[in-house]
Amino acid sequence: MLGLKFEASRLLAGISKCVMYNPFPELTAEYEAKVRTVLQGEIERVYEYIEELEDELRKKSGKFDFGNLSLKFEPFFFLVNRIVCRGSVVISPELQFYLCRDDIARYTKKIRKTEMKILKSRNPSKIYRINELEGEMLGYPSCCIGNFSRRKRLRNTGKSIKSPEEVVADEFVEMGLHEILDAVFSGKTSLEDVELPKSLFAFNFYPCTIRCRSAEKIGEKCESALEEFEMEYLFRAGVVAAMCDILEICIKMKKIEGKNRSYCYERPEEIIKKLI
Repeated sequence: MLGLKFEASRLLAGISKCVMYNPFPELTAEYEAKVRTVLQGEIERVYEYIEELEDELRKKSGKFDFGNLSLKFEPFFFLVNRIVCRGSVVISPELQFYLCRDDIARYTKKIRKTEMKILKSRNPSKIYRINELEGEMLGYPSCCIGNFSRRKRLRNTGKSIKSPEEVVADEFVEMGLHEILDAVFSGKTSLEDVELPKSLFAFNFYPCTIRCRSAEKIGEKCESALEEFEMEYLFRAGVVAAMCDILEICIKMKKIEGKNRSYCYERPEEIIKKLI
């Protein structure tokens, strides 16, 4: 659960109400399959069924003790794909688990209400609102939330604009961060001797810029929180795993060659284990 602990550093630091991490792949596959069987029904009935499944999953997922915190998992189903921008409403059931310090019902109720409106109207222009609510819930900087949701909104309304993922990928290559990863994984340098972008404090997080000072400050607080429990090395390893996710995107977008960079395709959990 090293990846989960890396994400949960924001909870230790008191920055966010929850973090997003799914440690239950088998449950996820089983319950996503259940939802797919009822997708042709009335929207209200589908959501009633989903809420029953979420109640079941709360009992199965249990709690997670970390540092001085006793945390709980909150399962939540998305029906609308909130990441892919195709100018249409893409229905793709996704079960996510949020590890929570505080009650997040205020956010999840708003997300579900927004999603229902999107499904009824079949209007993709409002999907960005889900991105905003989730970003706020996860404690991301407002500038990063705004940039991510704005680009998603414009792309879903047919505008020719780079995705937030591509913007970060371009900057990643321009800053030469792939060279840092090459050096670490080839053994030419050690993890403790390289300068890492503390703005990459979470997996699947795309800051407005890798140089974002607001995101860097969050990373610094997360690192300090882990240091109090003698886990400062975990933060650096987690940042490297987050960098590997971006490197994989760079390779897929053909912004950089993938030769001798197979290390970036491993799961974050495995990358962190190798580094610490």
